[in-house]
Amino acid sequence: MTEKISALDVESNPDELTVRVYAGADNTFALYEDDNTTMAYEKDDCAKTSMTLDWGARKFTIAPVEGNQSLVPESRMYCVEFGGSTAKEAKVFVNGVEADAEVKEKDGLLTIAVTDVKPQDTVTICLPEDTEIAKNDVMTRAMDLLLHAEISYITKEQIANLLHKADGKVAILAAELQSMELSNDLRGALLEIITA
Repeated sequence: MTEKISALDVESNPDELTVRVYAGADNTFALYEDDNTTMAYEKDDCAKTSMTLDWGARKFTIAPVEGNQSLVPESRMYCVEFGGSTAKEAKVFVNGVEADAEVKEKDGLLTIAVTDVKPQDTVTICLPEDTEIAKNDVMTRAMDLLLHAEISYITKEQIANLLHKADGKVAILAAELQSMELSNDLRGALLEIITA
């Protein structure tokens, strides 16, 4: 994802990207980029960047760009956000050499900013071996959502009481939320929290 979306910049691919990674399972993703203006992509004129999470090794890798490297910036900043893990630190390697990166953790989200990444570079982010999947603190997250929700105090109180009464029983809580007159967005957000 990128913060850089404007009418003037729509023809260029971003020089800053945020990548969200969630703990728990191996996965691979390919970032596809083209020139954003022509039909050259139909002739496979594109750039693909493979990103892989090896959860067993606690390692996330951004591979070198494959294809037309002229379609991507000469240098890019990746901001990798790790959610759902207990990691508080990480080591970053660029082409196998340990590199400086801004690493910070706040409220269970580990953020690693790697700057000056060239299209031919391999970036590897290593989490500590003892990193685990974070506990889903349903009550705290749901109460935080309710605190910021623009709904009546009575509805907030009803949902809070329901959370306490259900005592972690997801099926009961989900059924009760379905029966309440809530907006689809609020219901969906609460269900996402309790089933994560």
